[in-house]
Amino acid sequence: MLAGNKSVSLDKYVIFCFACGYDYINHISCFSEGSLAGFLDFYPRGKVPASRMSGDTFCLNYEIDRYQDIIEMLRYEKPIYVSVSWNESNAIVKGHVTTSREPIGEQEGPGVPA
Repeated sequence: MLAGNKSVSLDKYVIFCFACGYDYINHISCFSEGSLAGFLDFYPRGKVPASRMSGDTFCLNYEIDRYQDIIEMLRYEKPIYVSVSWNESNAIVKGHVTTSREPIGEQEGPGVPA
């Protein structure tokens, strides 16, 4: 049984890359309309904890292998949405970062670096 759903359009983000002192390697704070919407955290392979809700703020956890995909999406696509569904224990049971429908062949910005 689901306890809640949330979908937000992201308009800003801040990237943190950690050398030590944290369980995660990279952290992205995500903002929507000037307010903190949630976090995308990237962990070593095999050490990813469950994604969670904290109040109205999501924390989606990924293996570090997904970091480049997410960064490229944030940099080159627009608009970007995050959608989550969570249970009574605030564990996120479904979550994703996505673009909207867009025409095939649309060029946004300078393109993905080689």
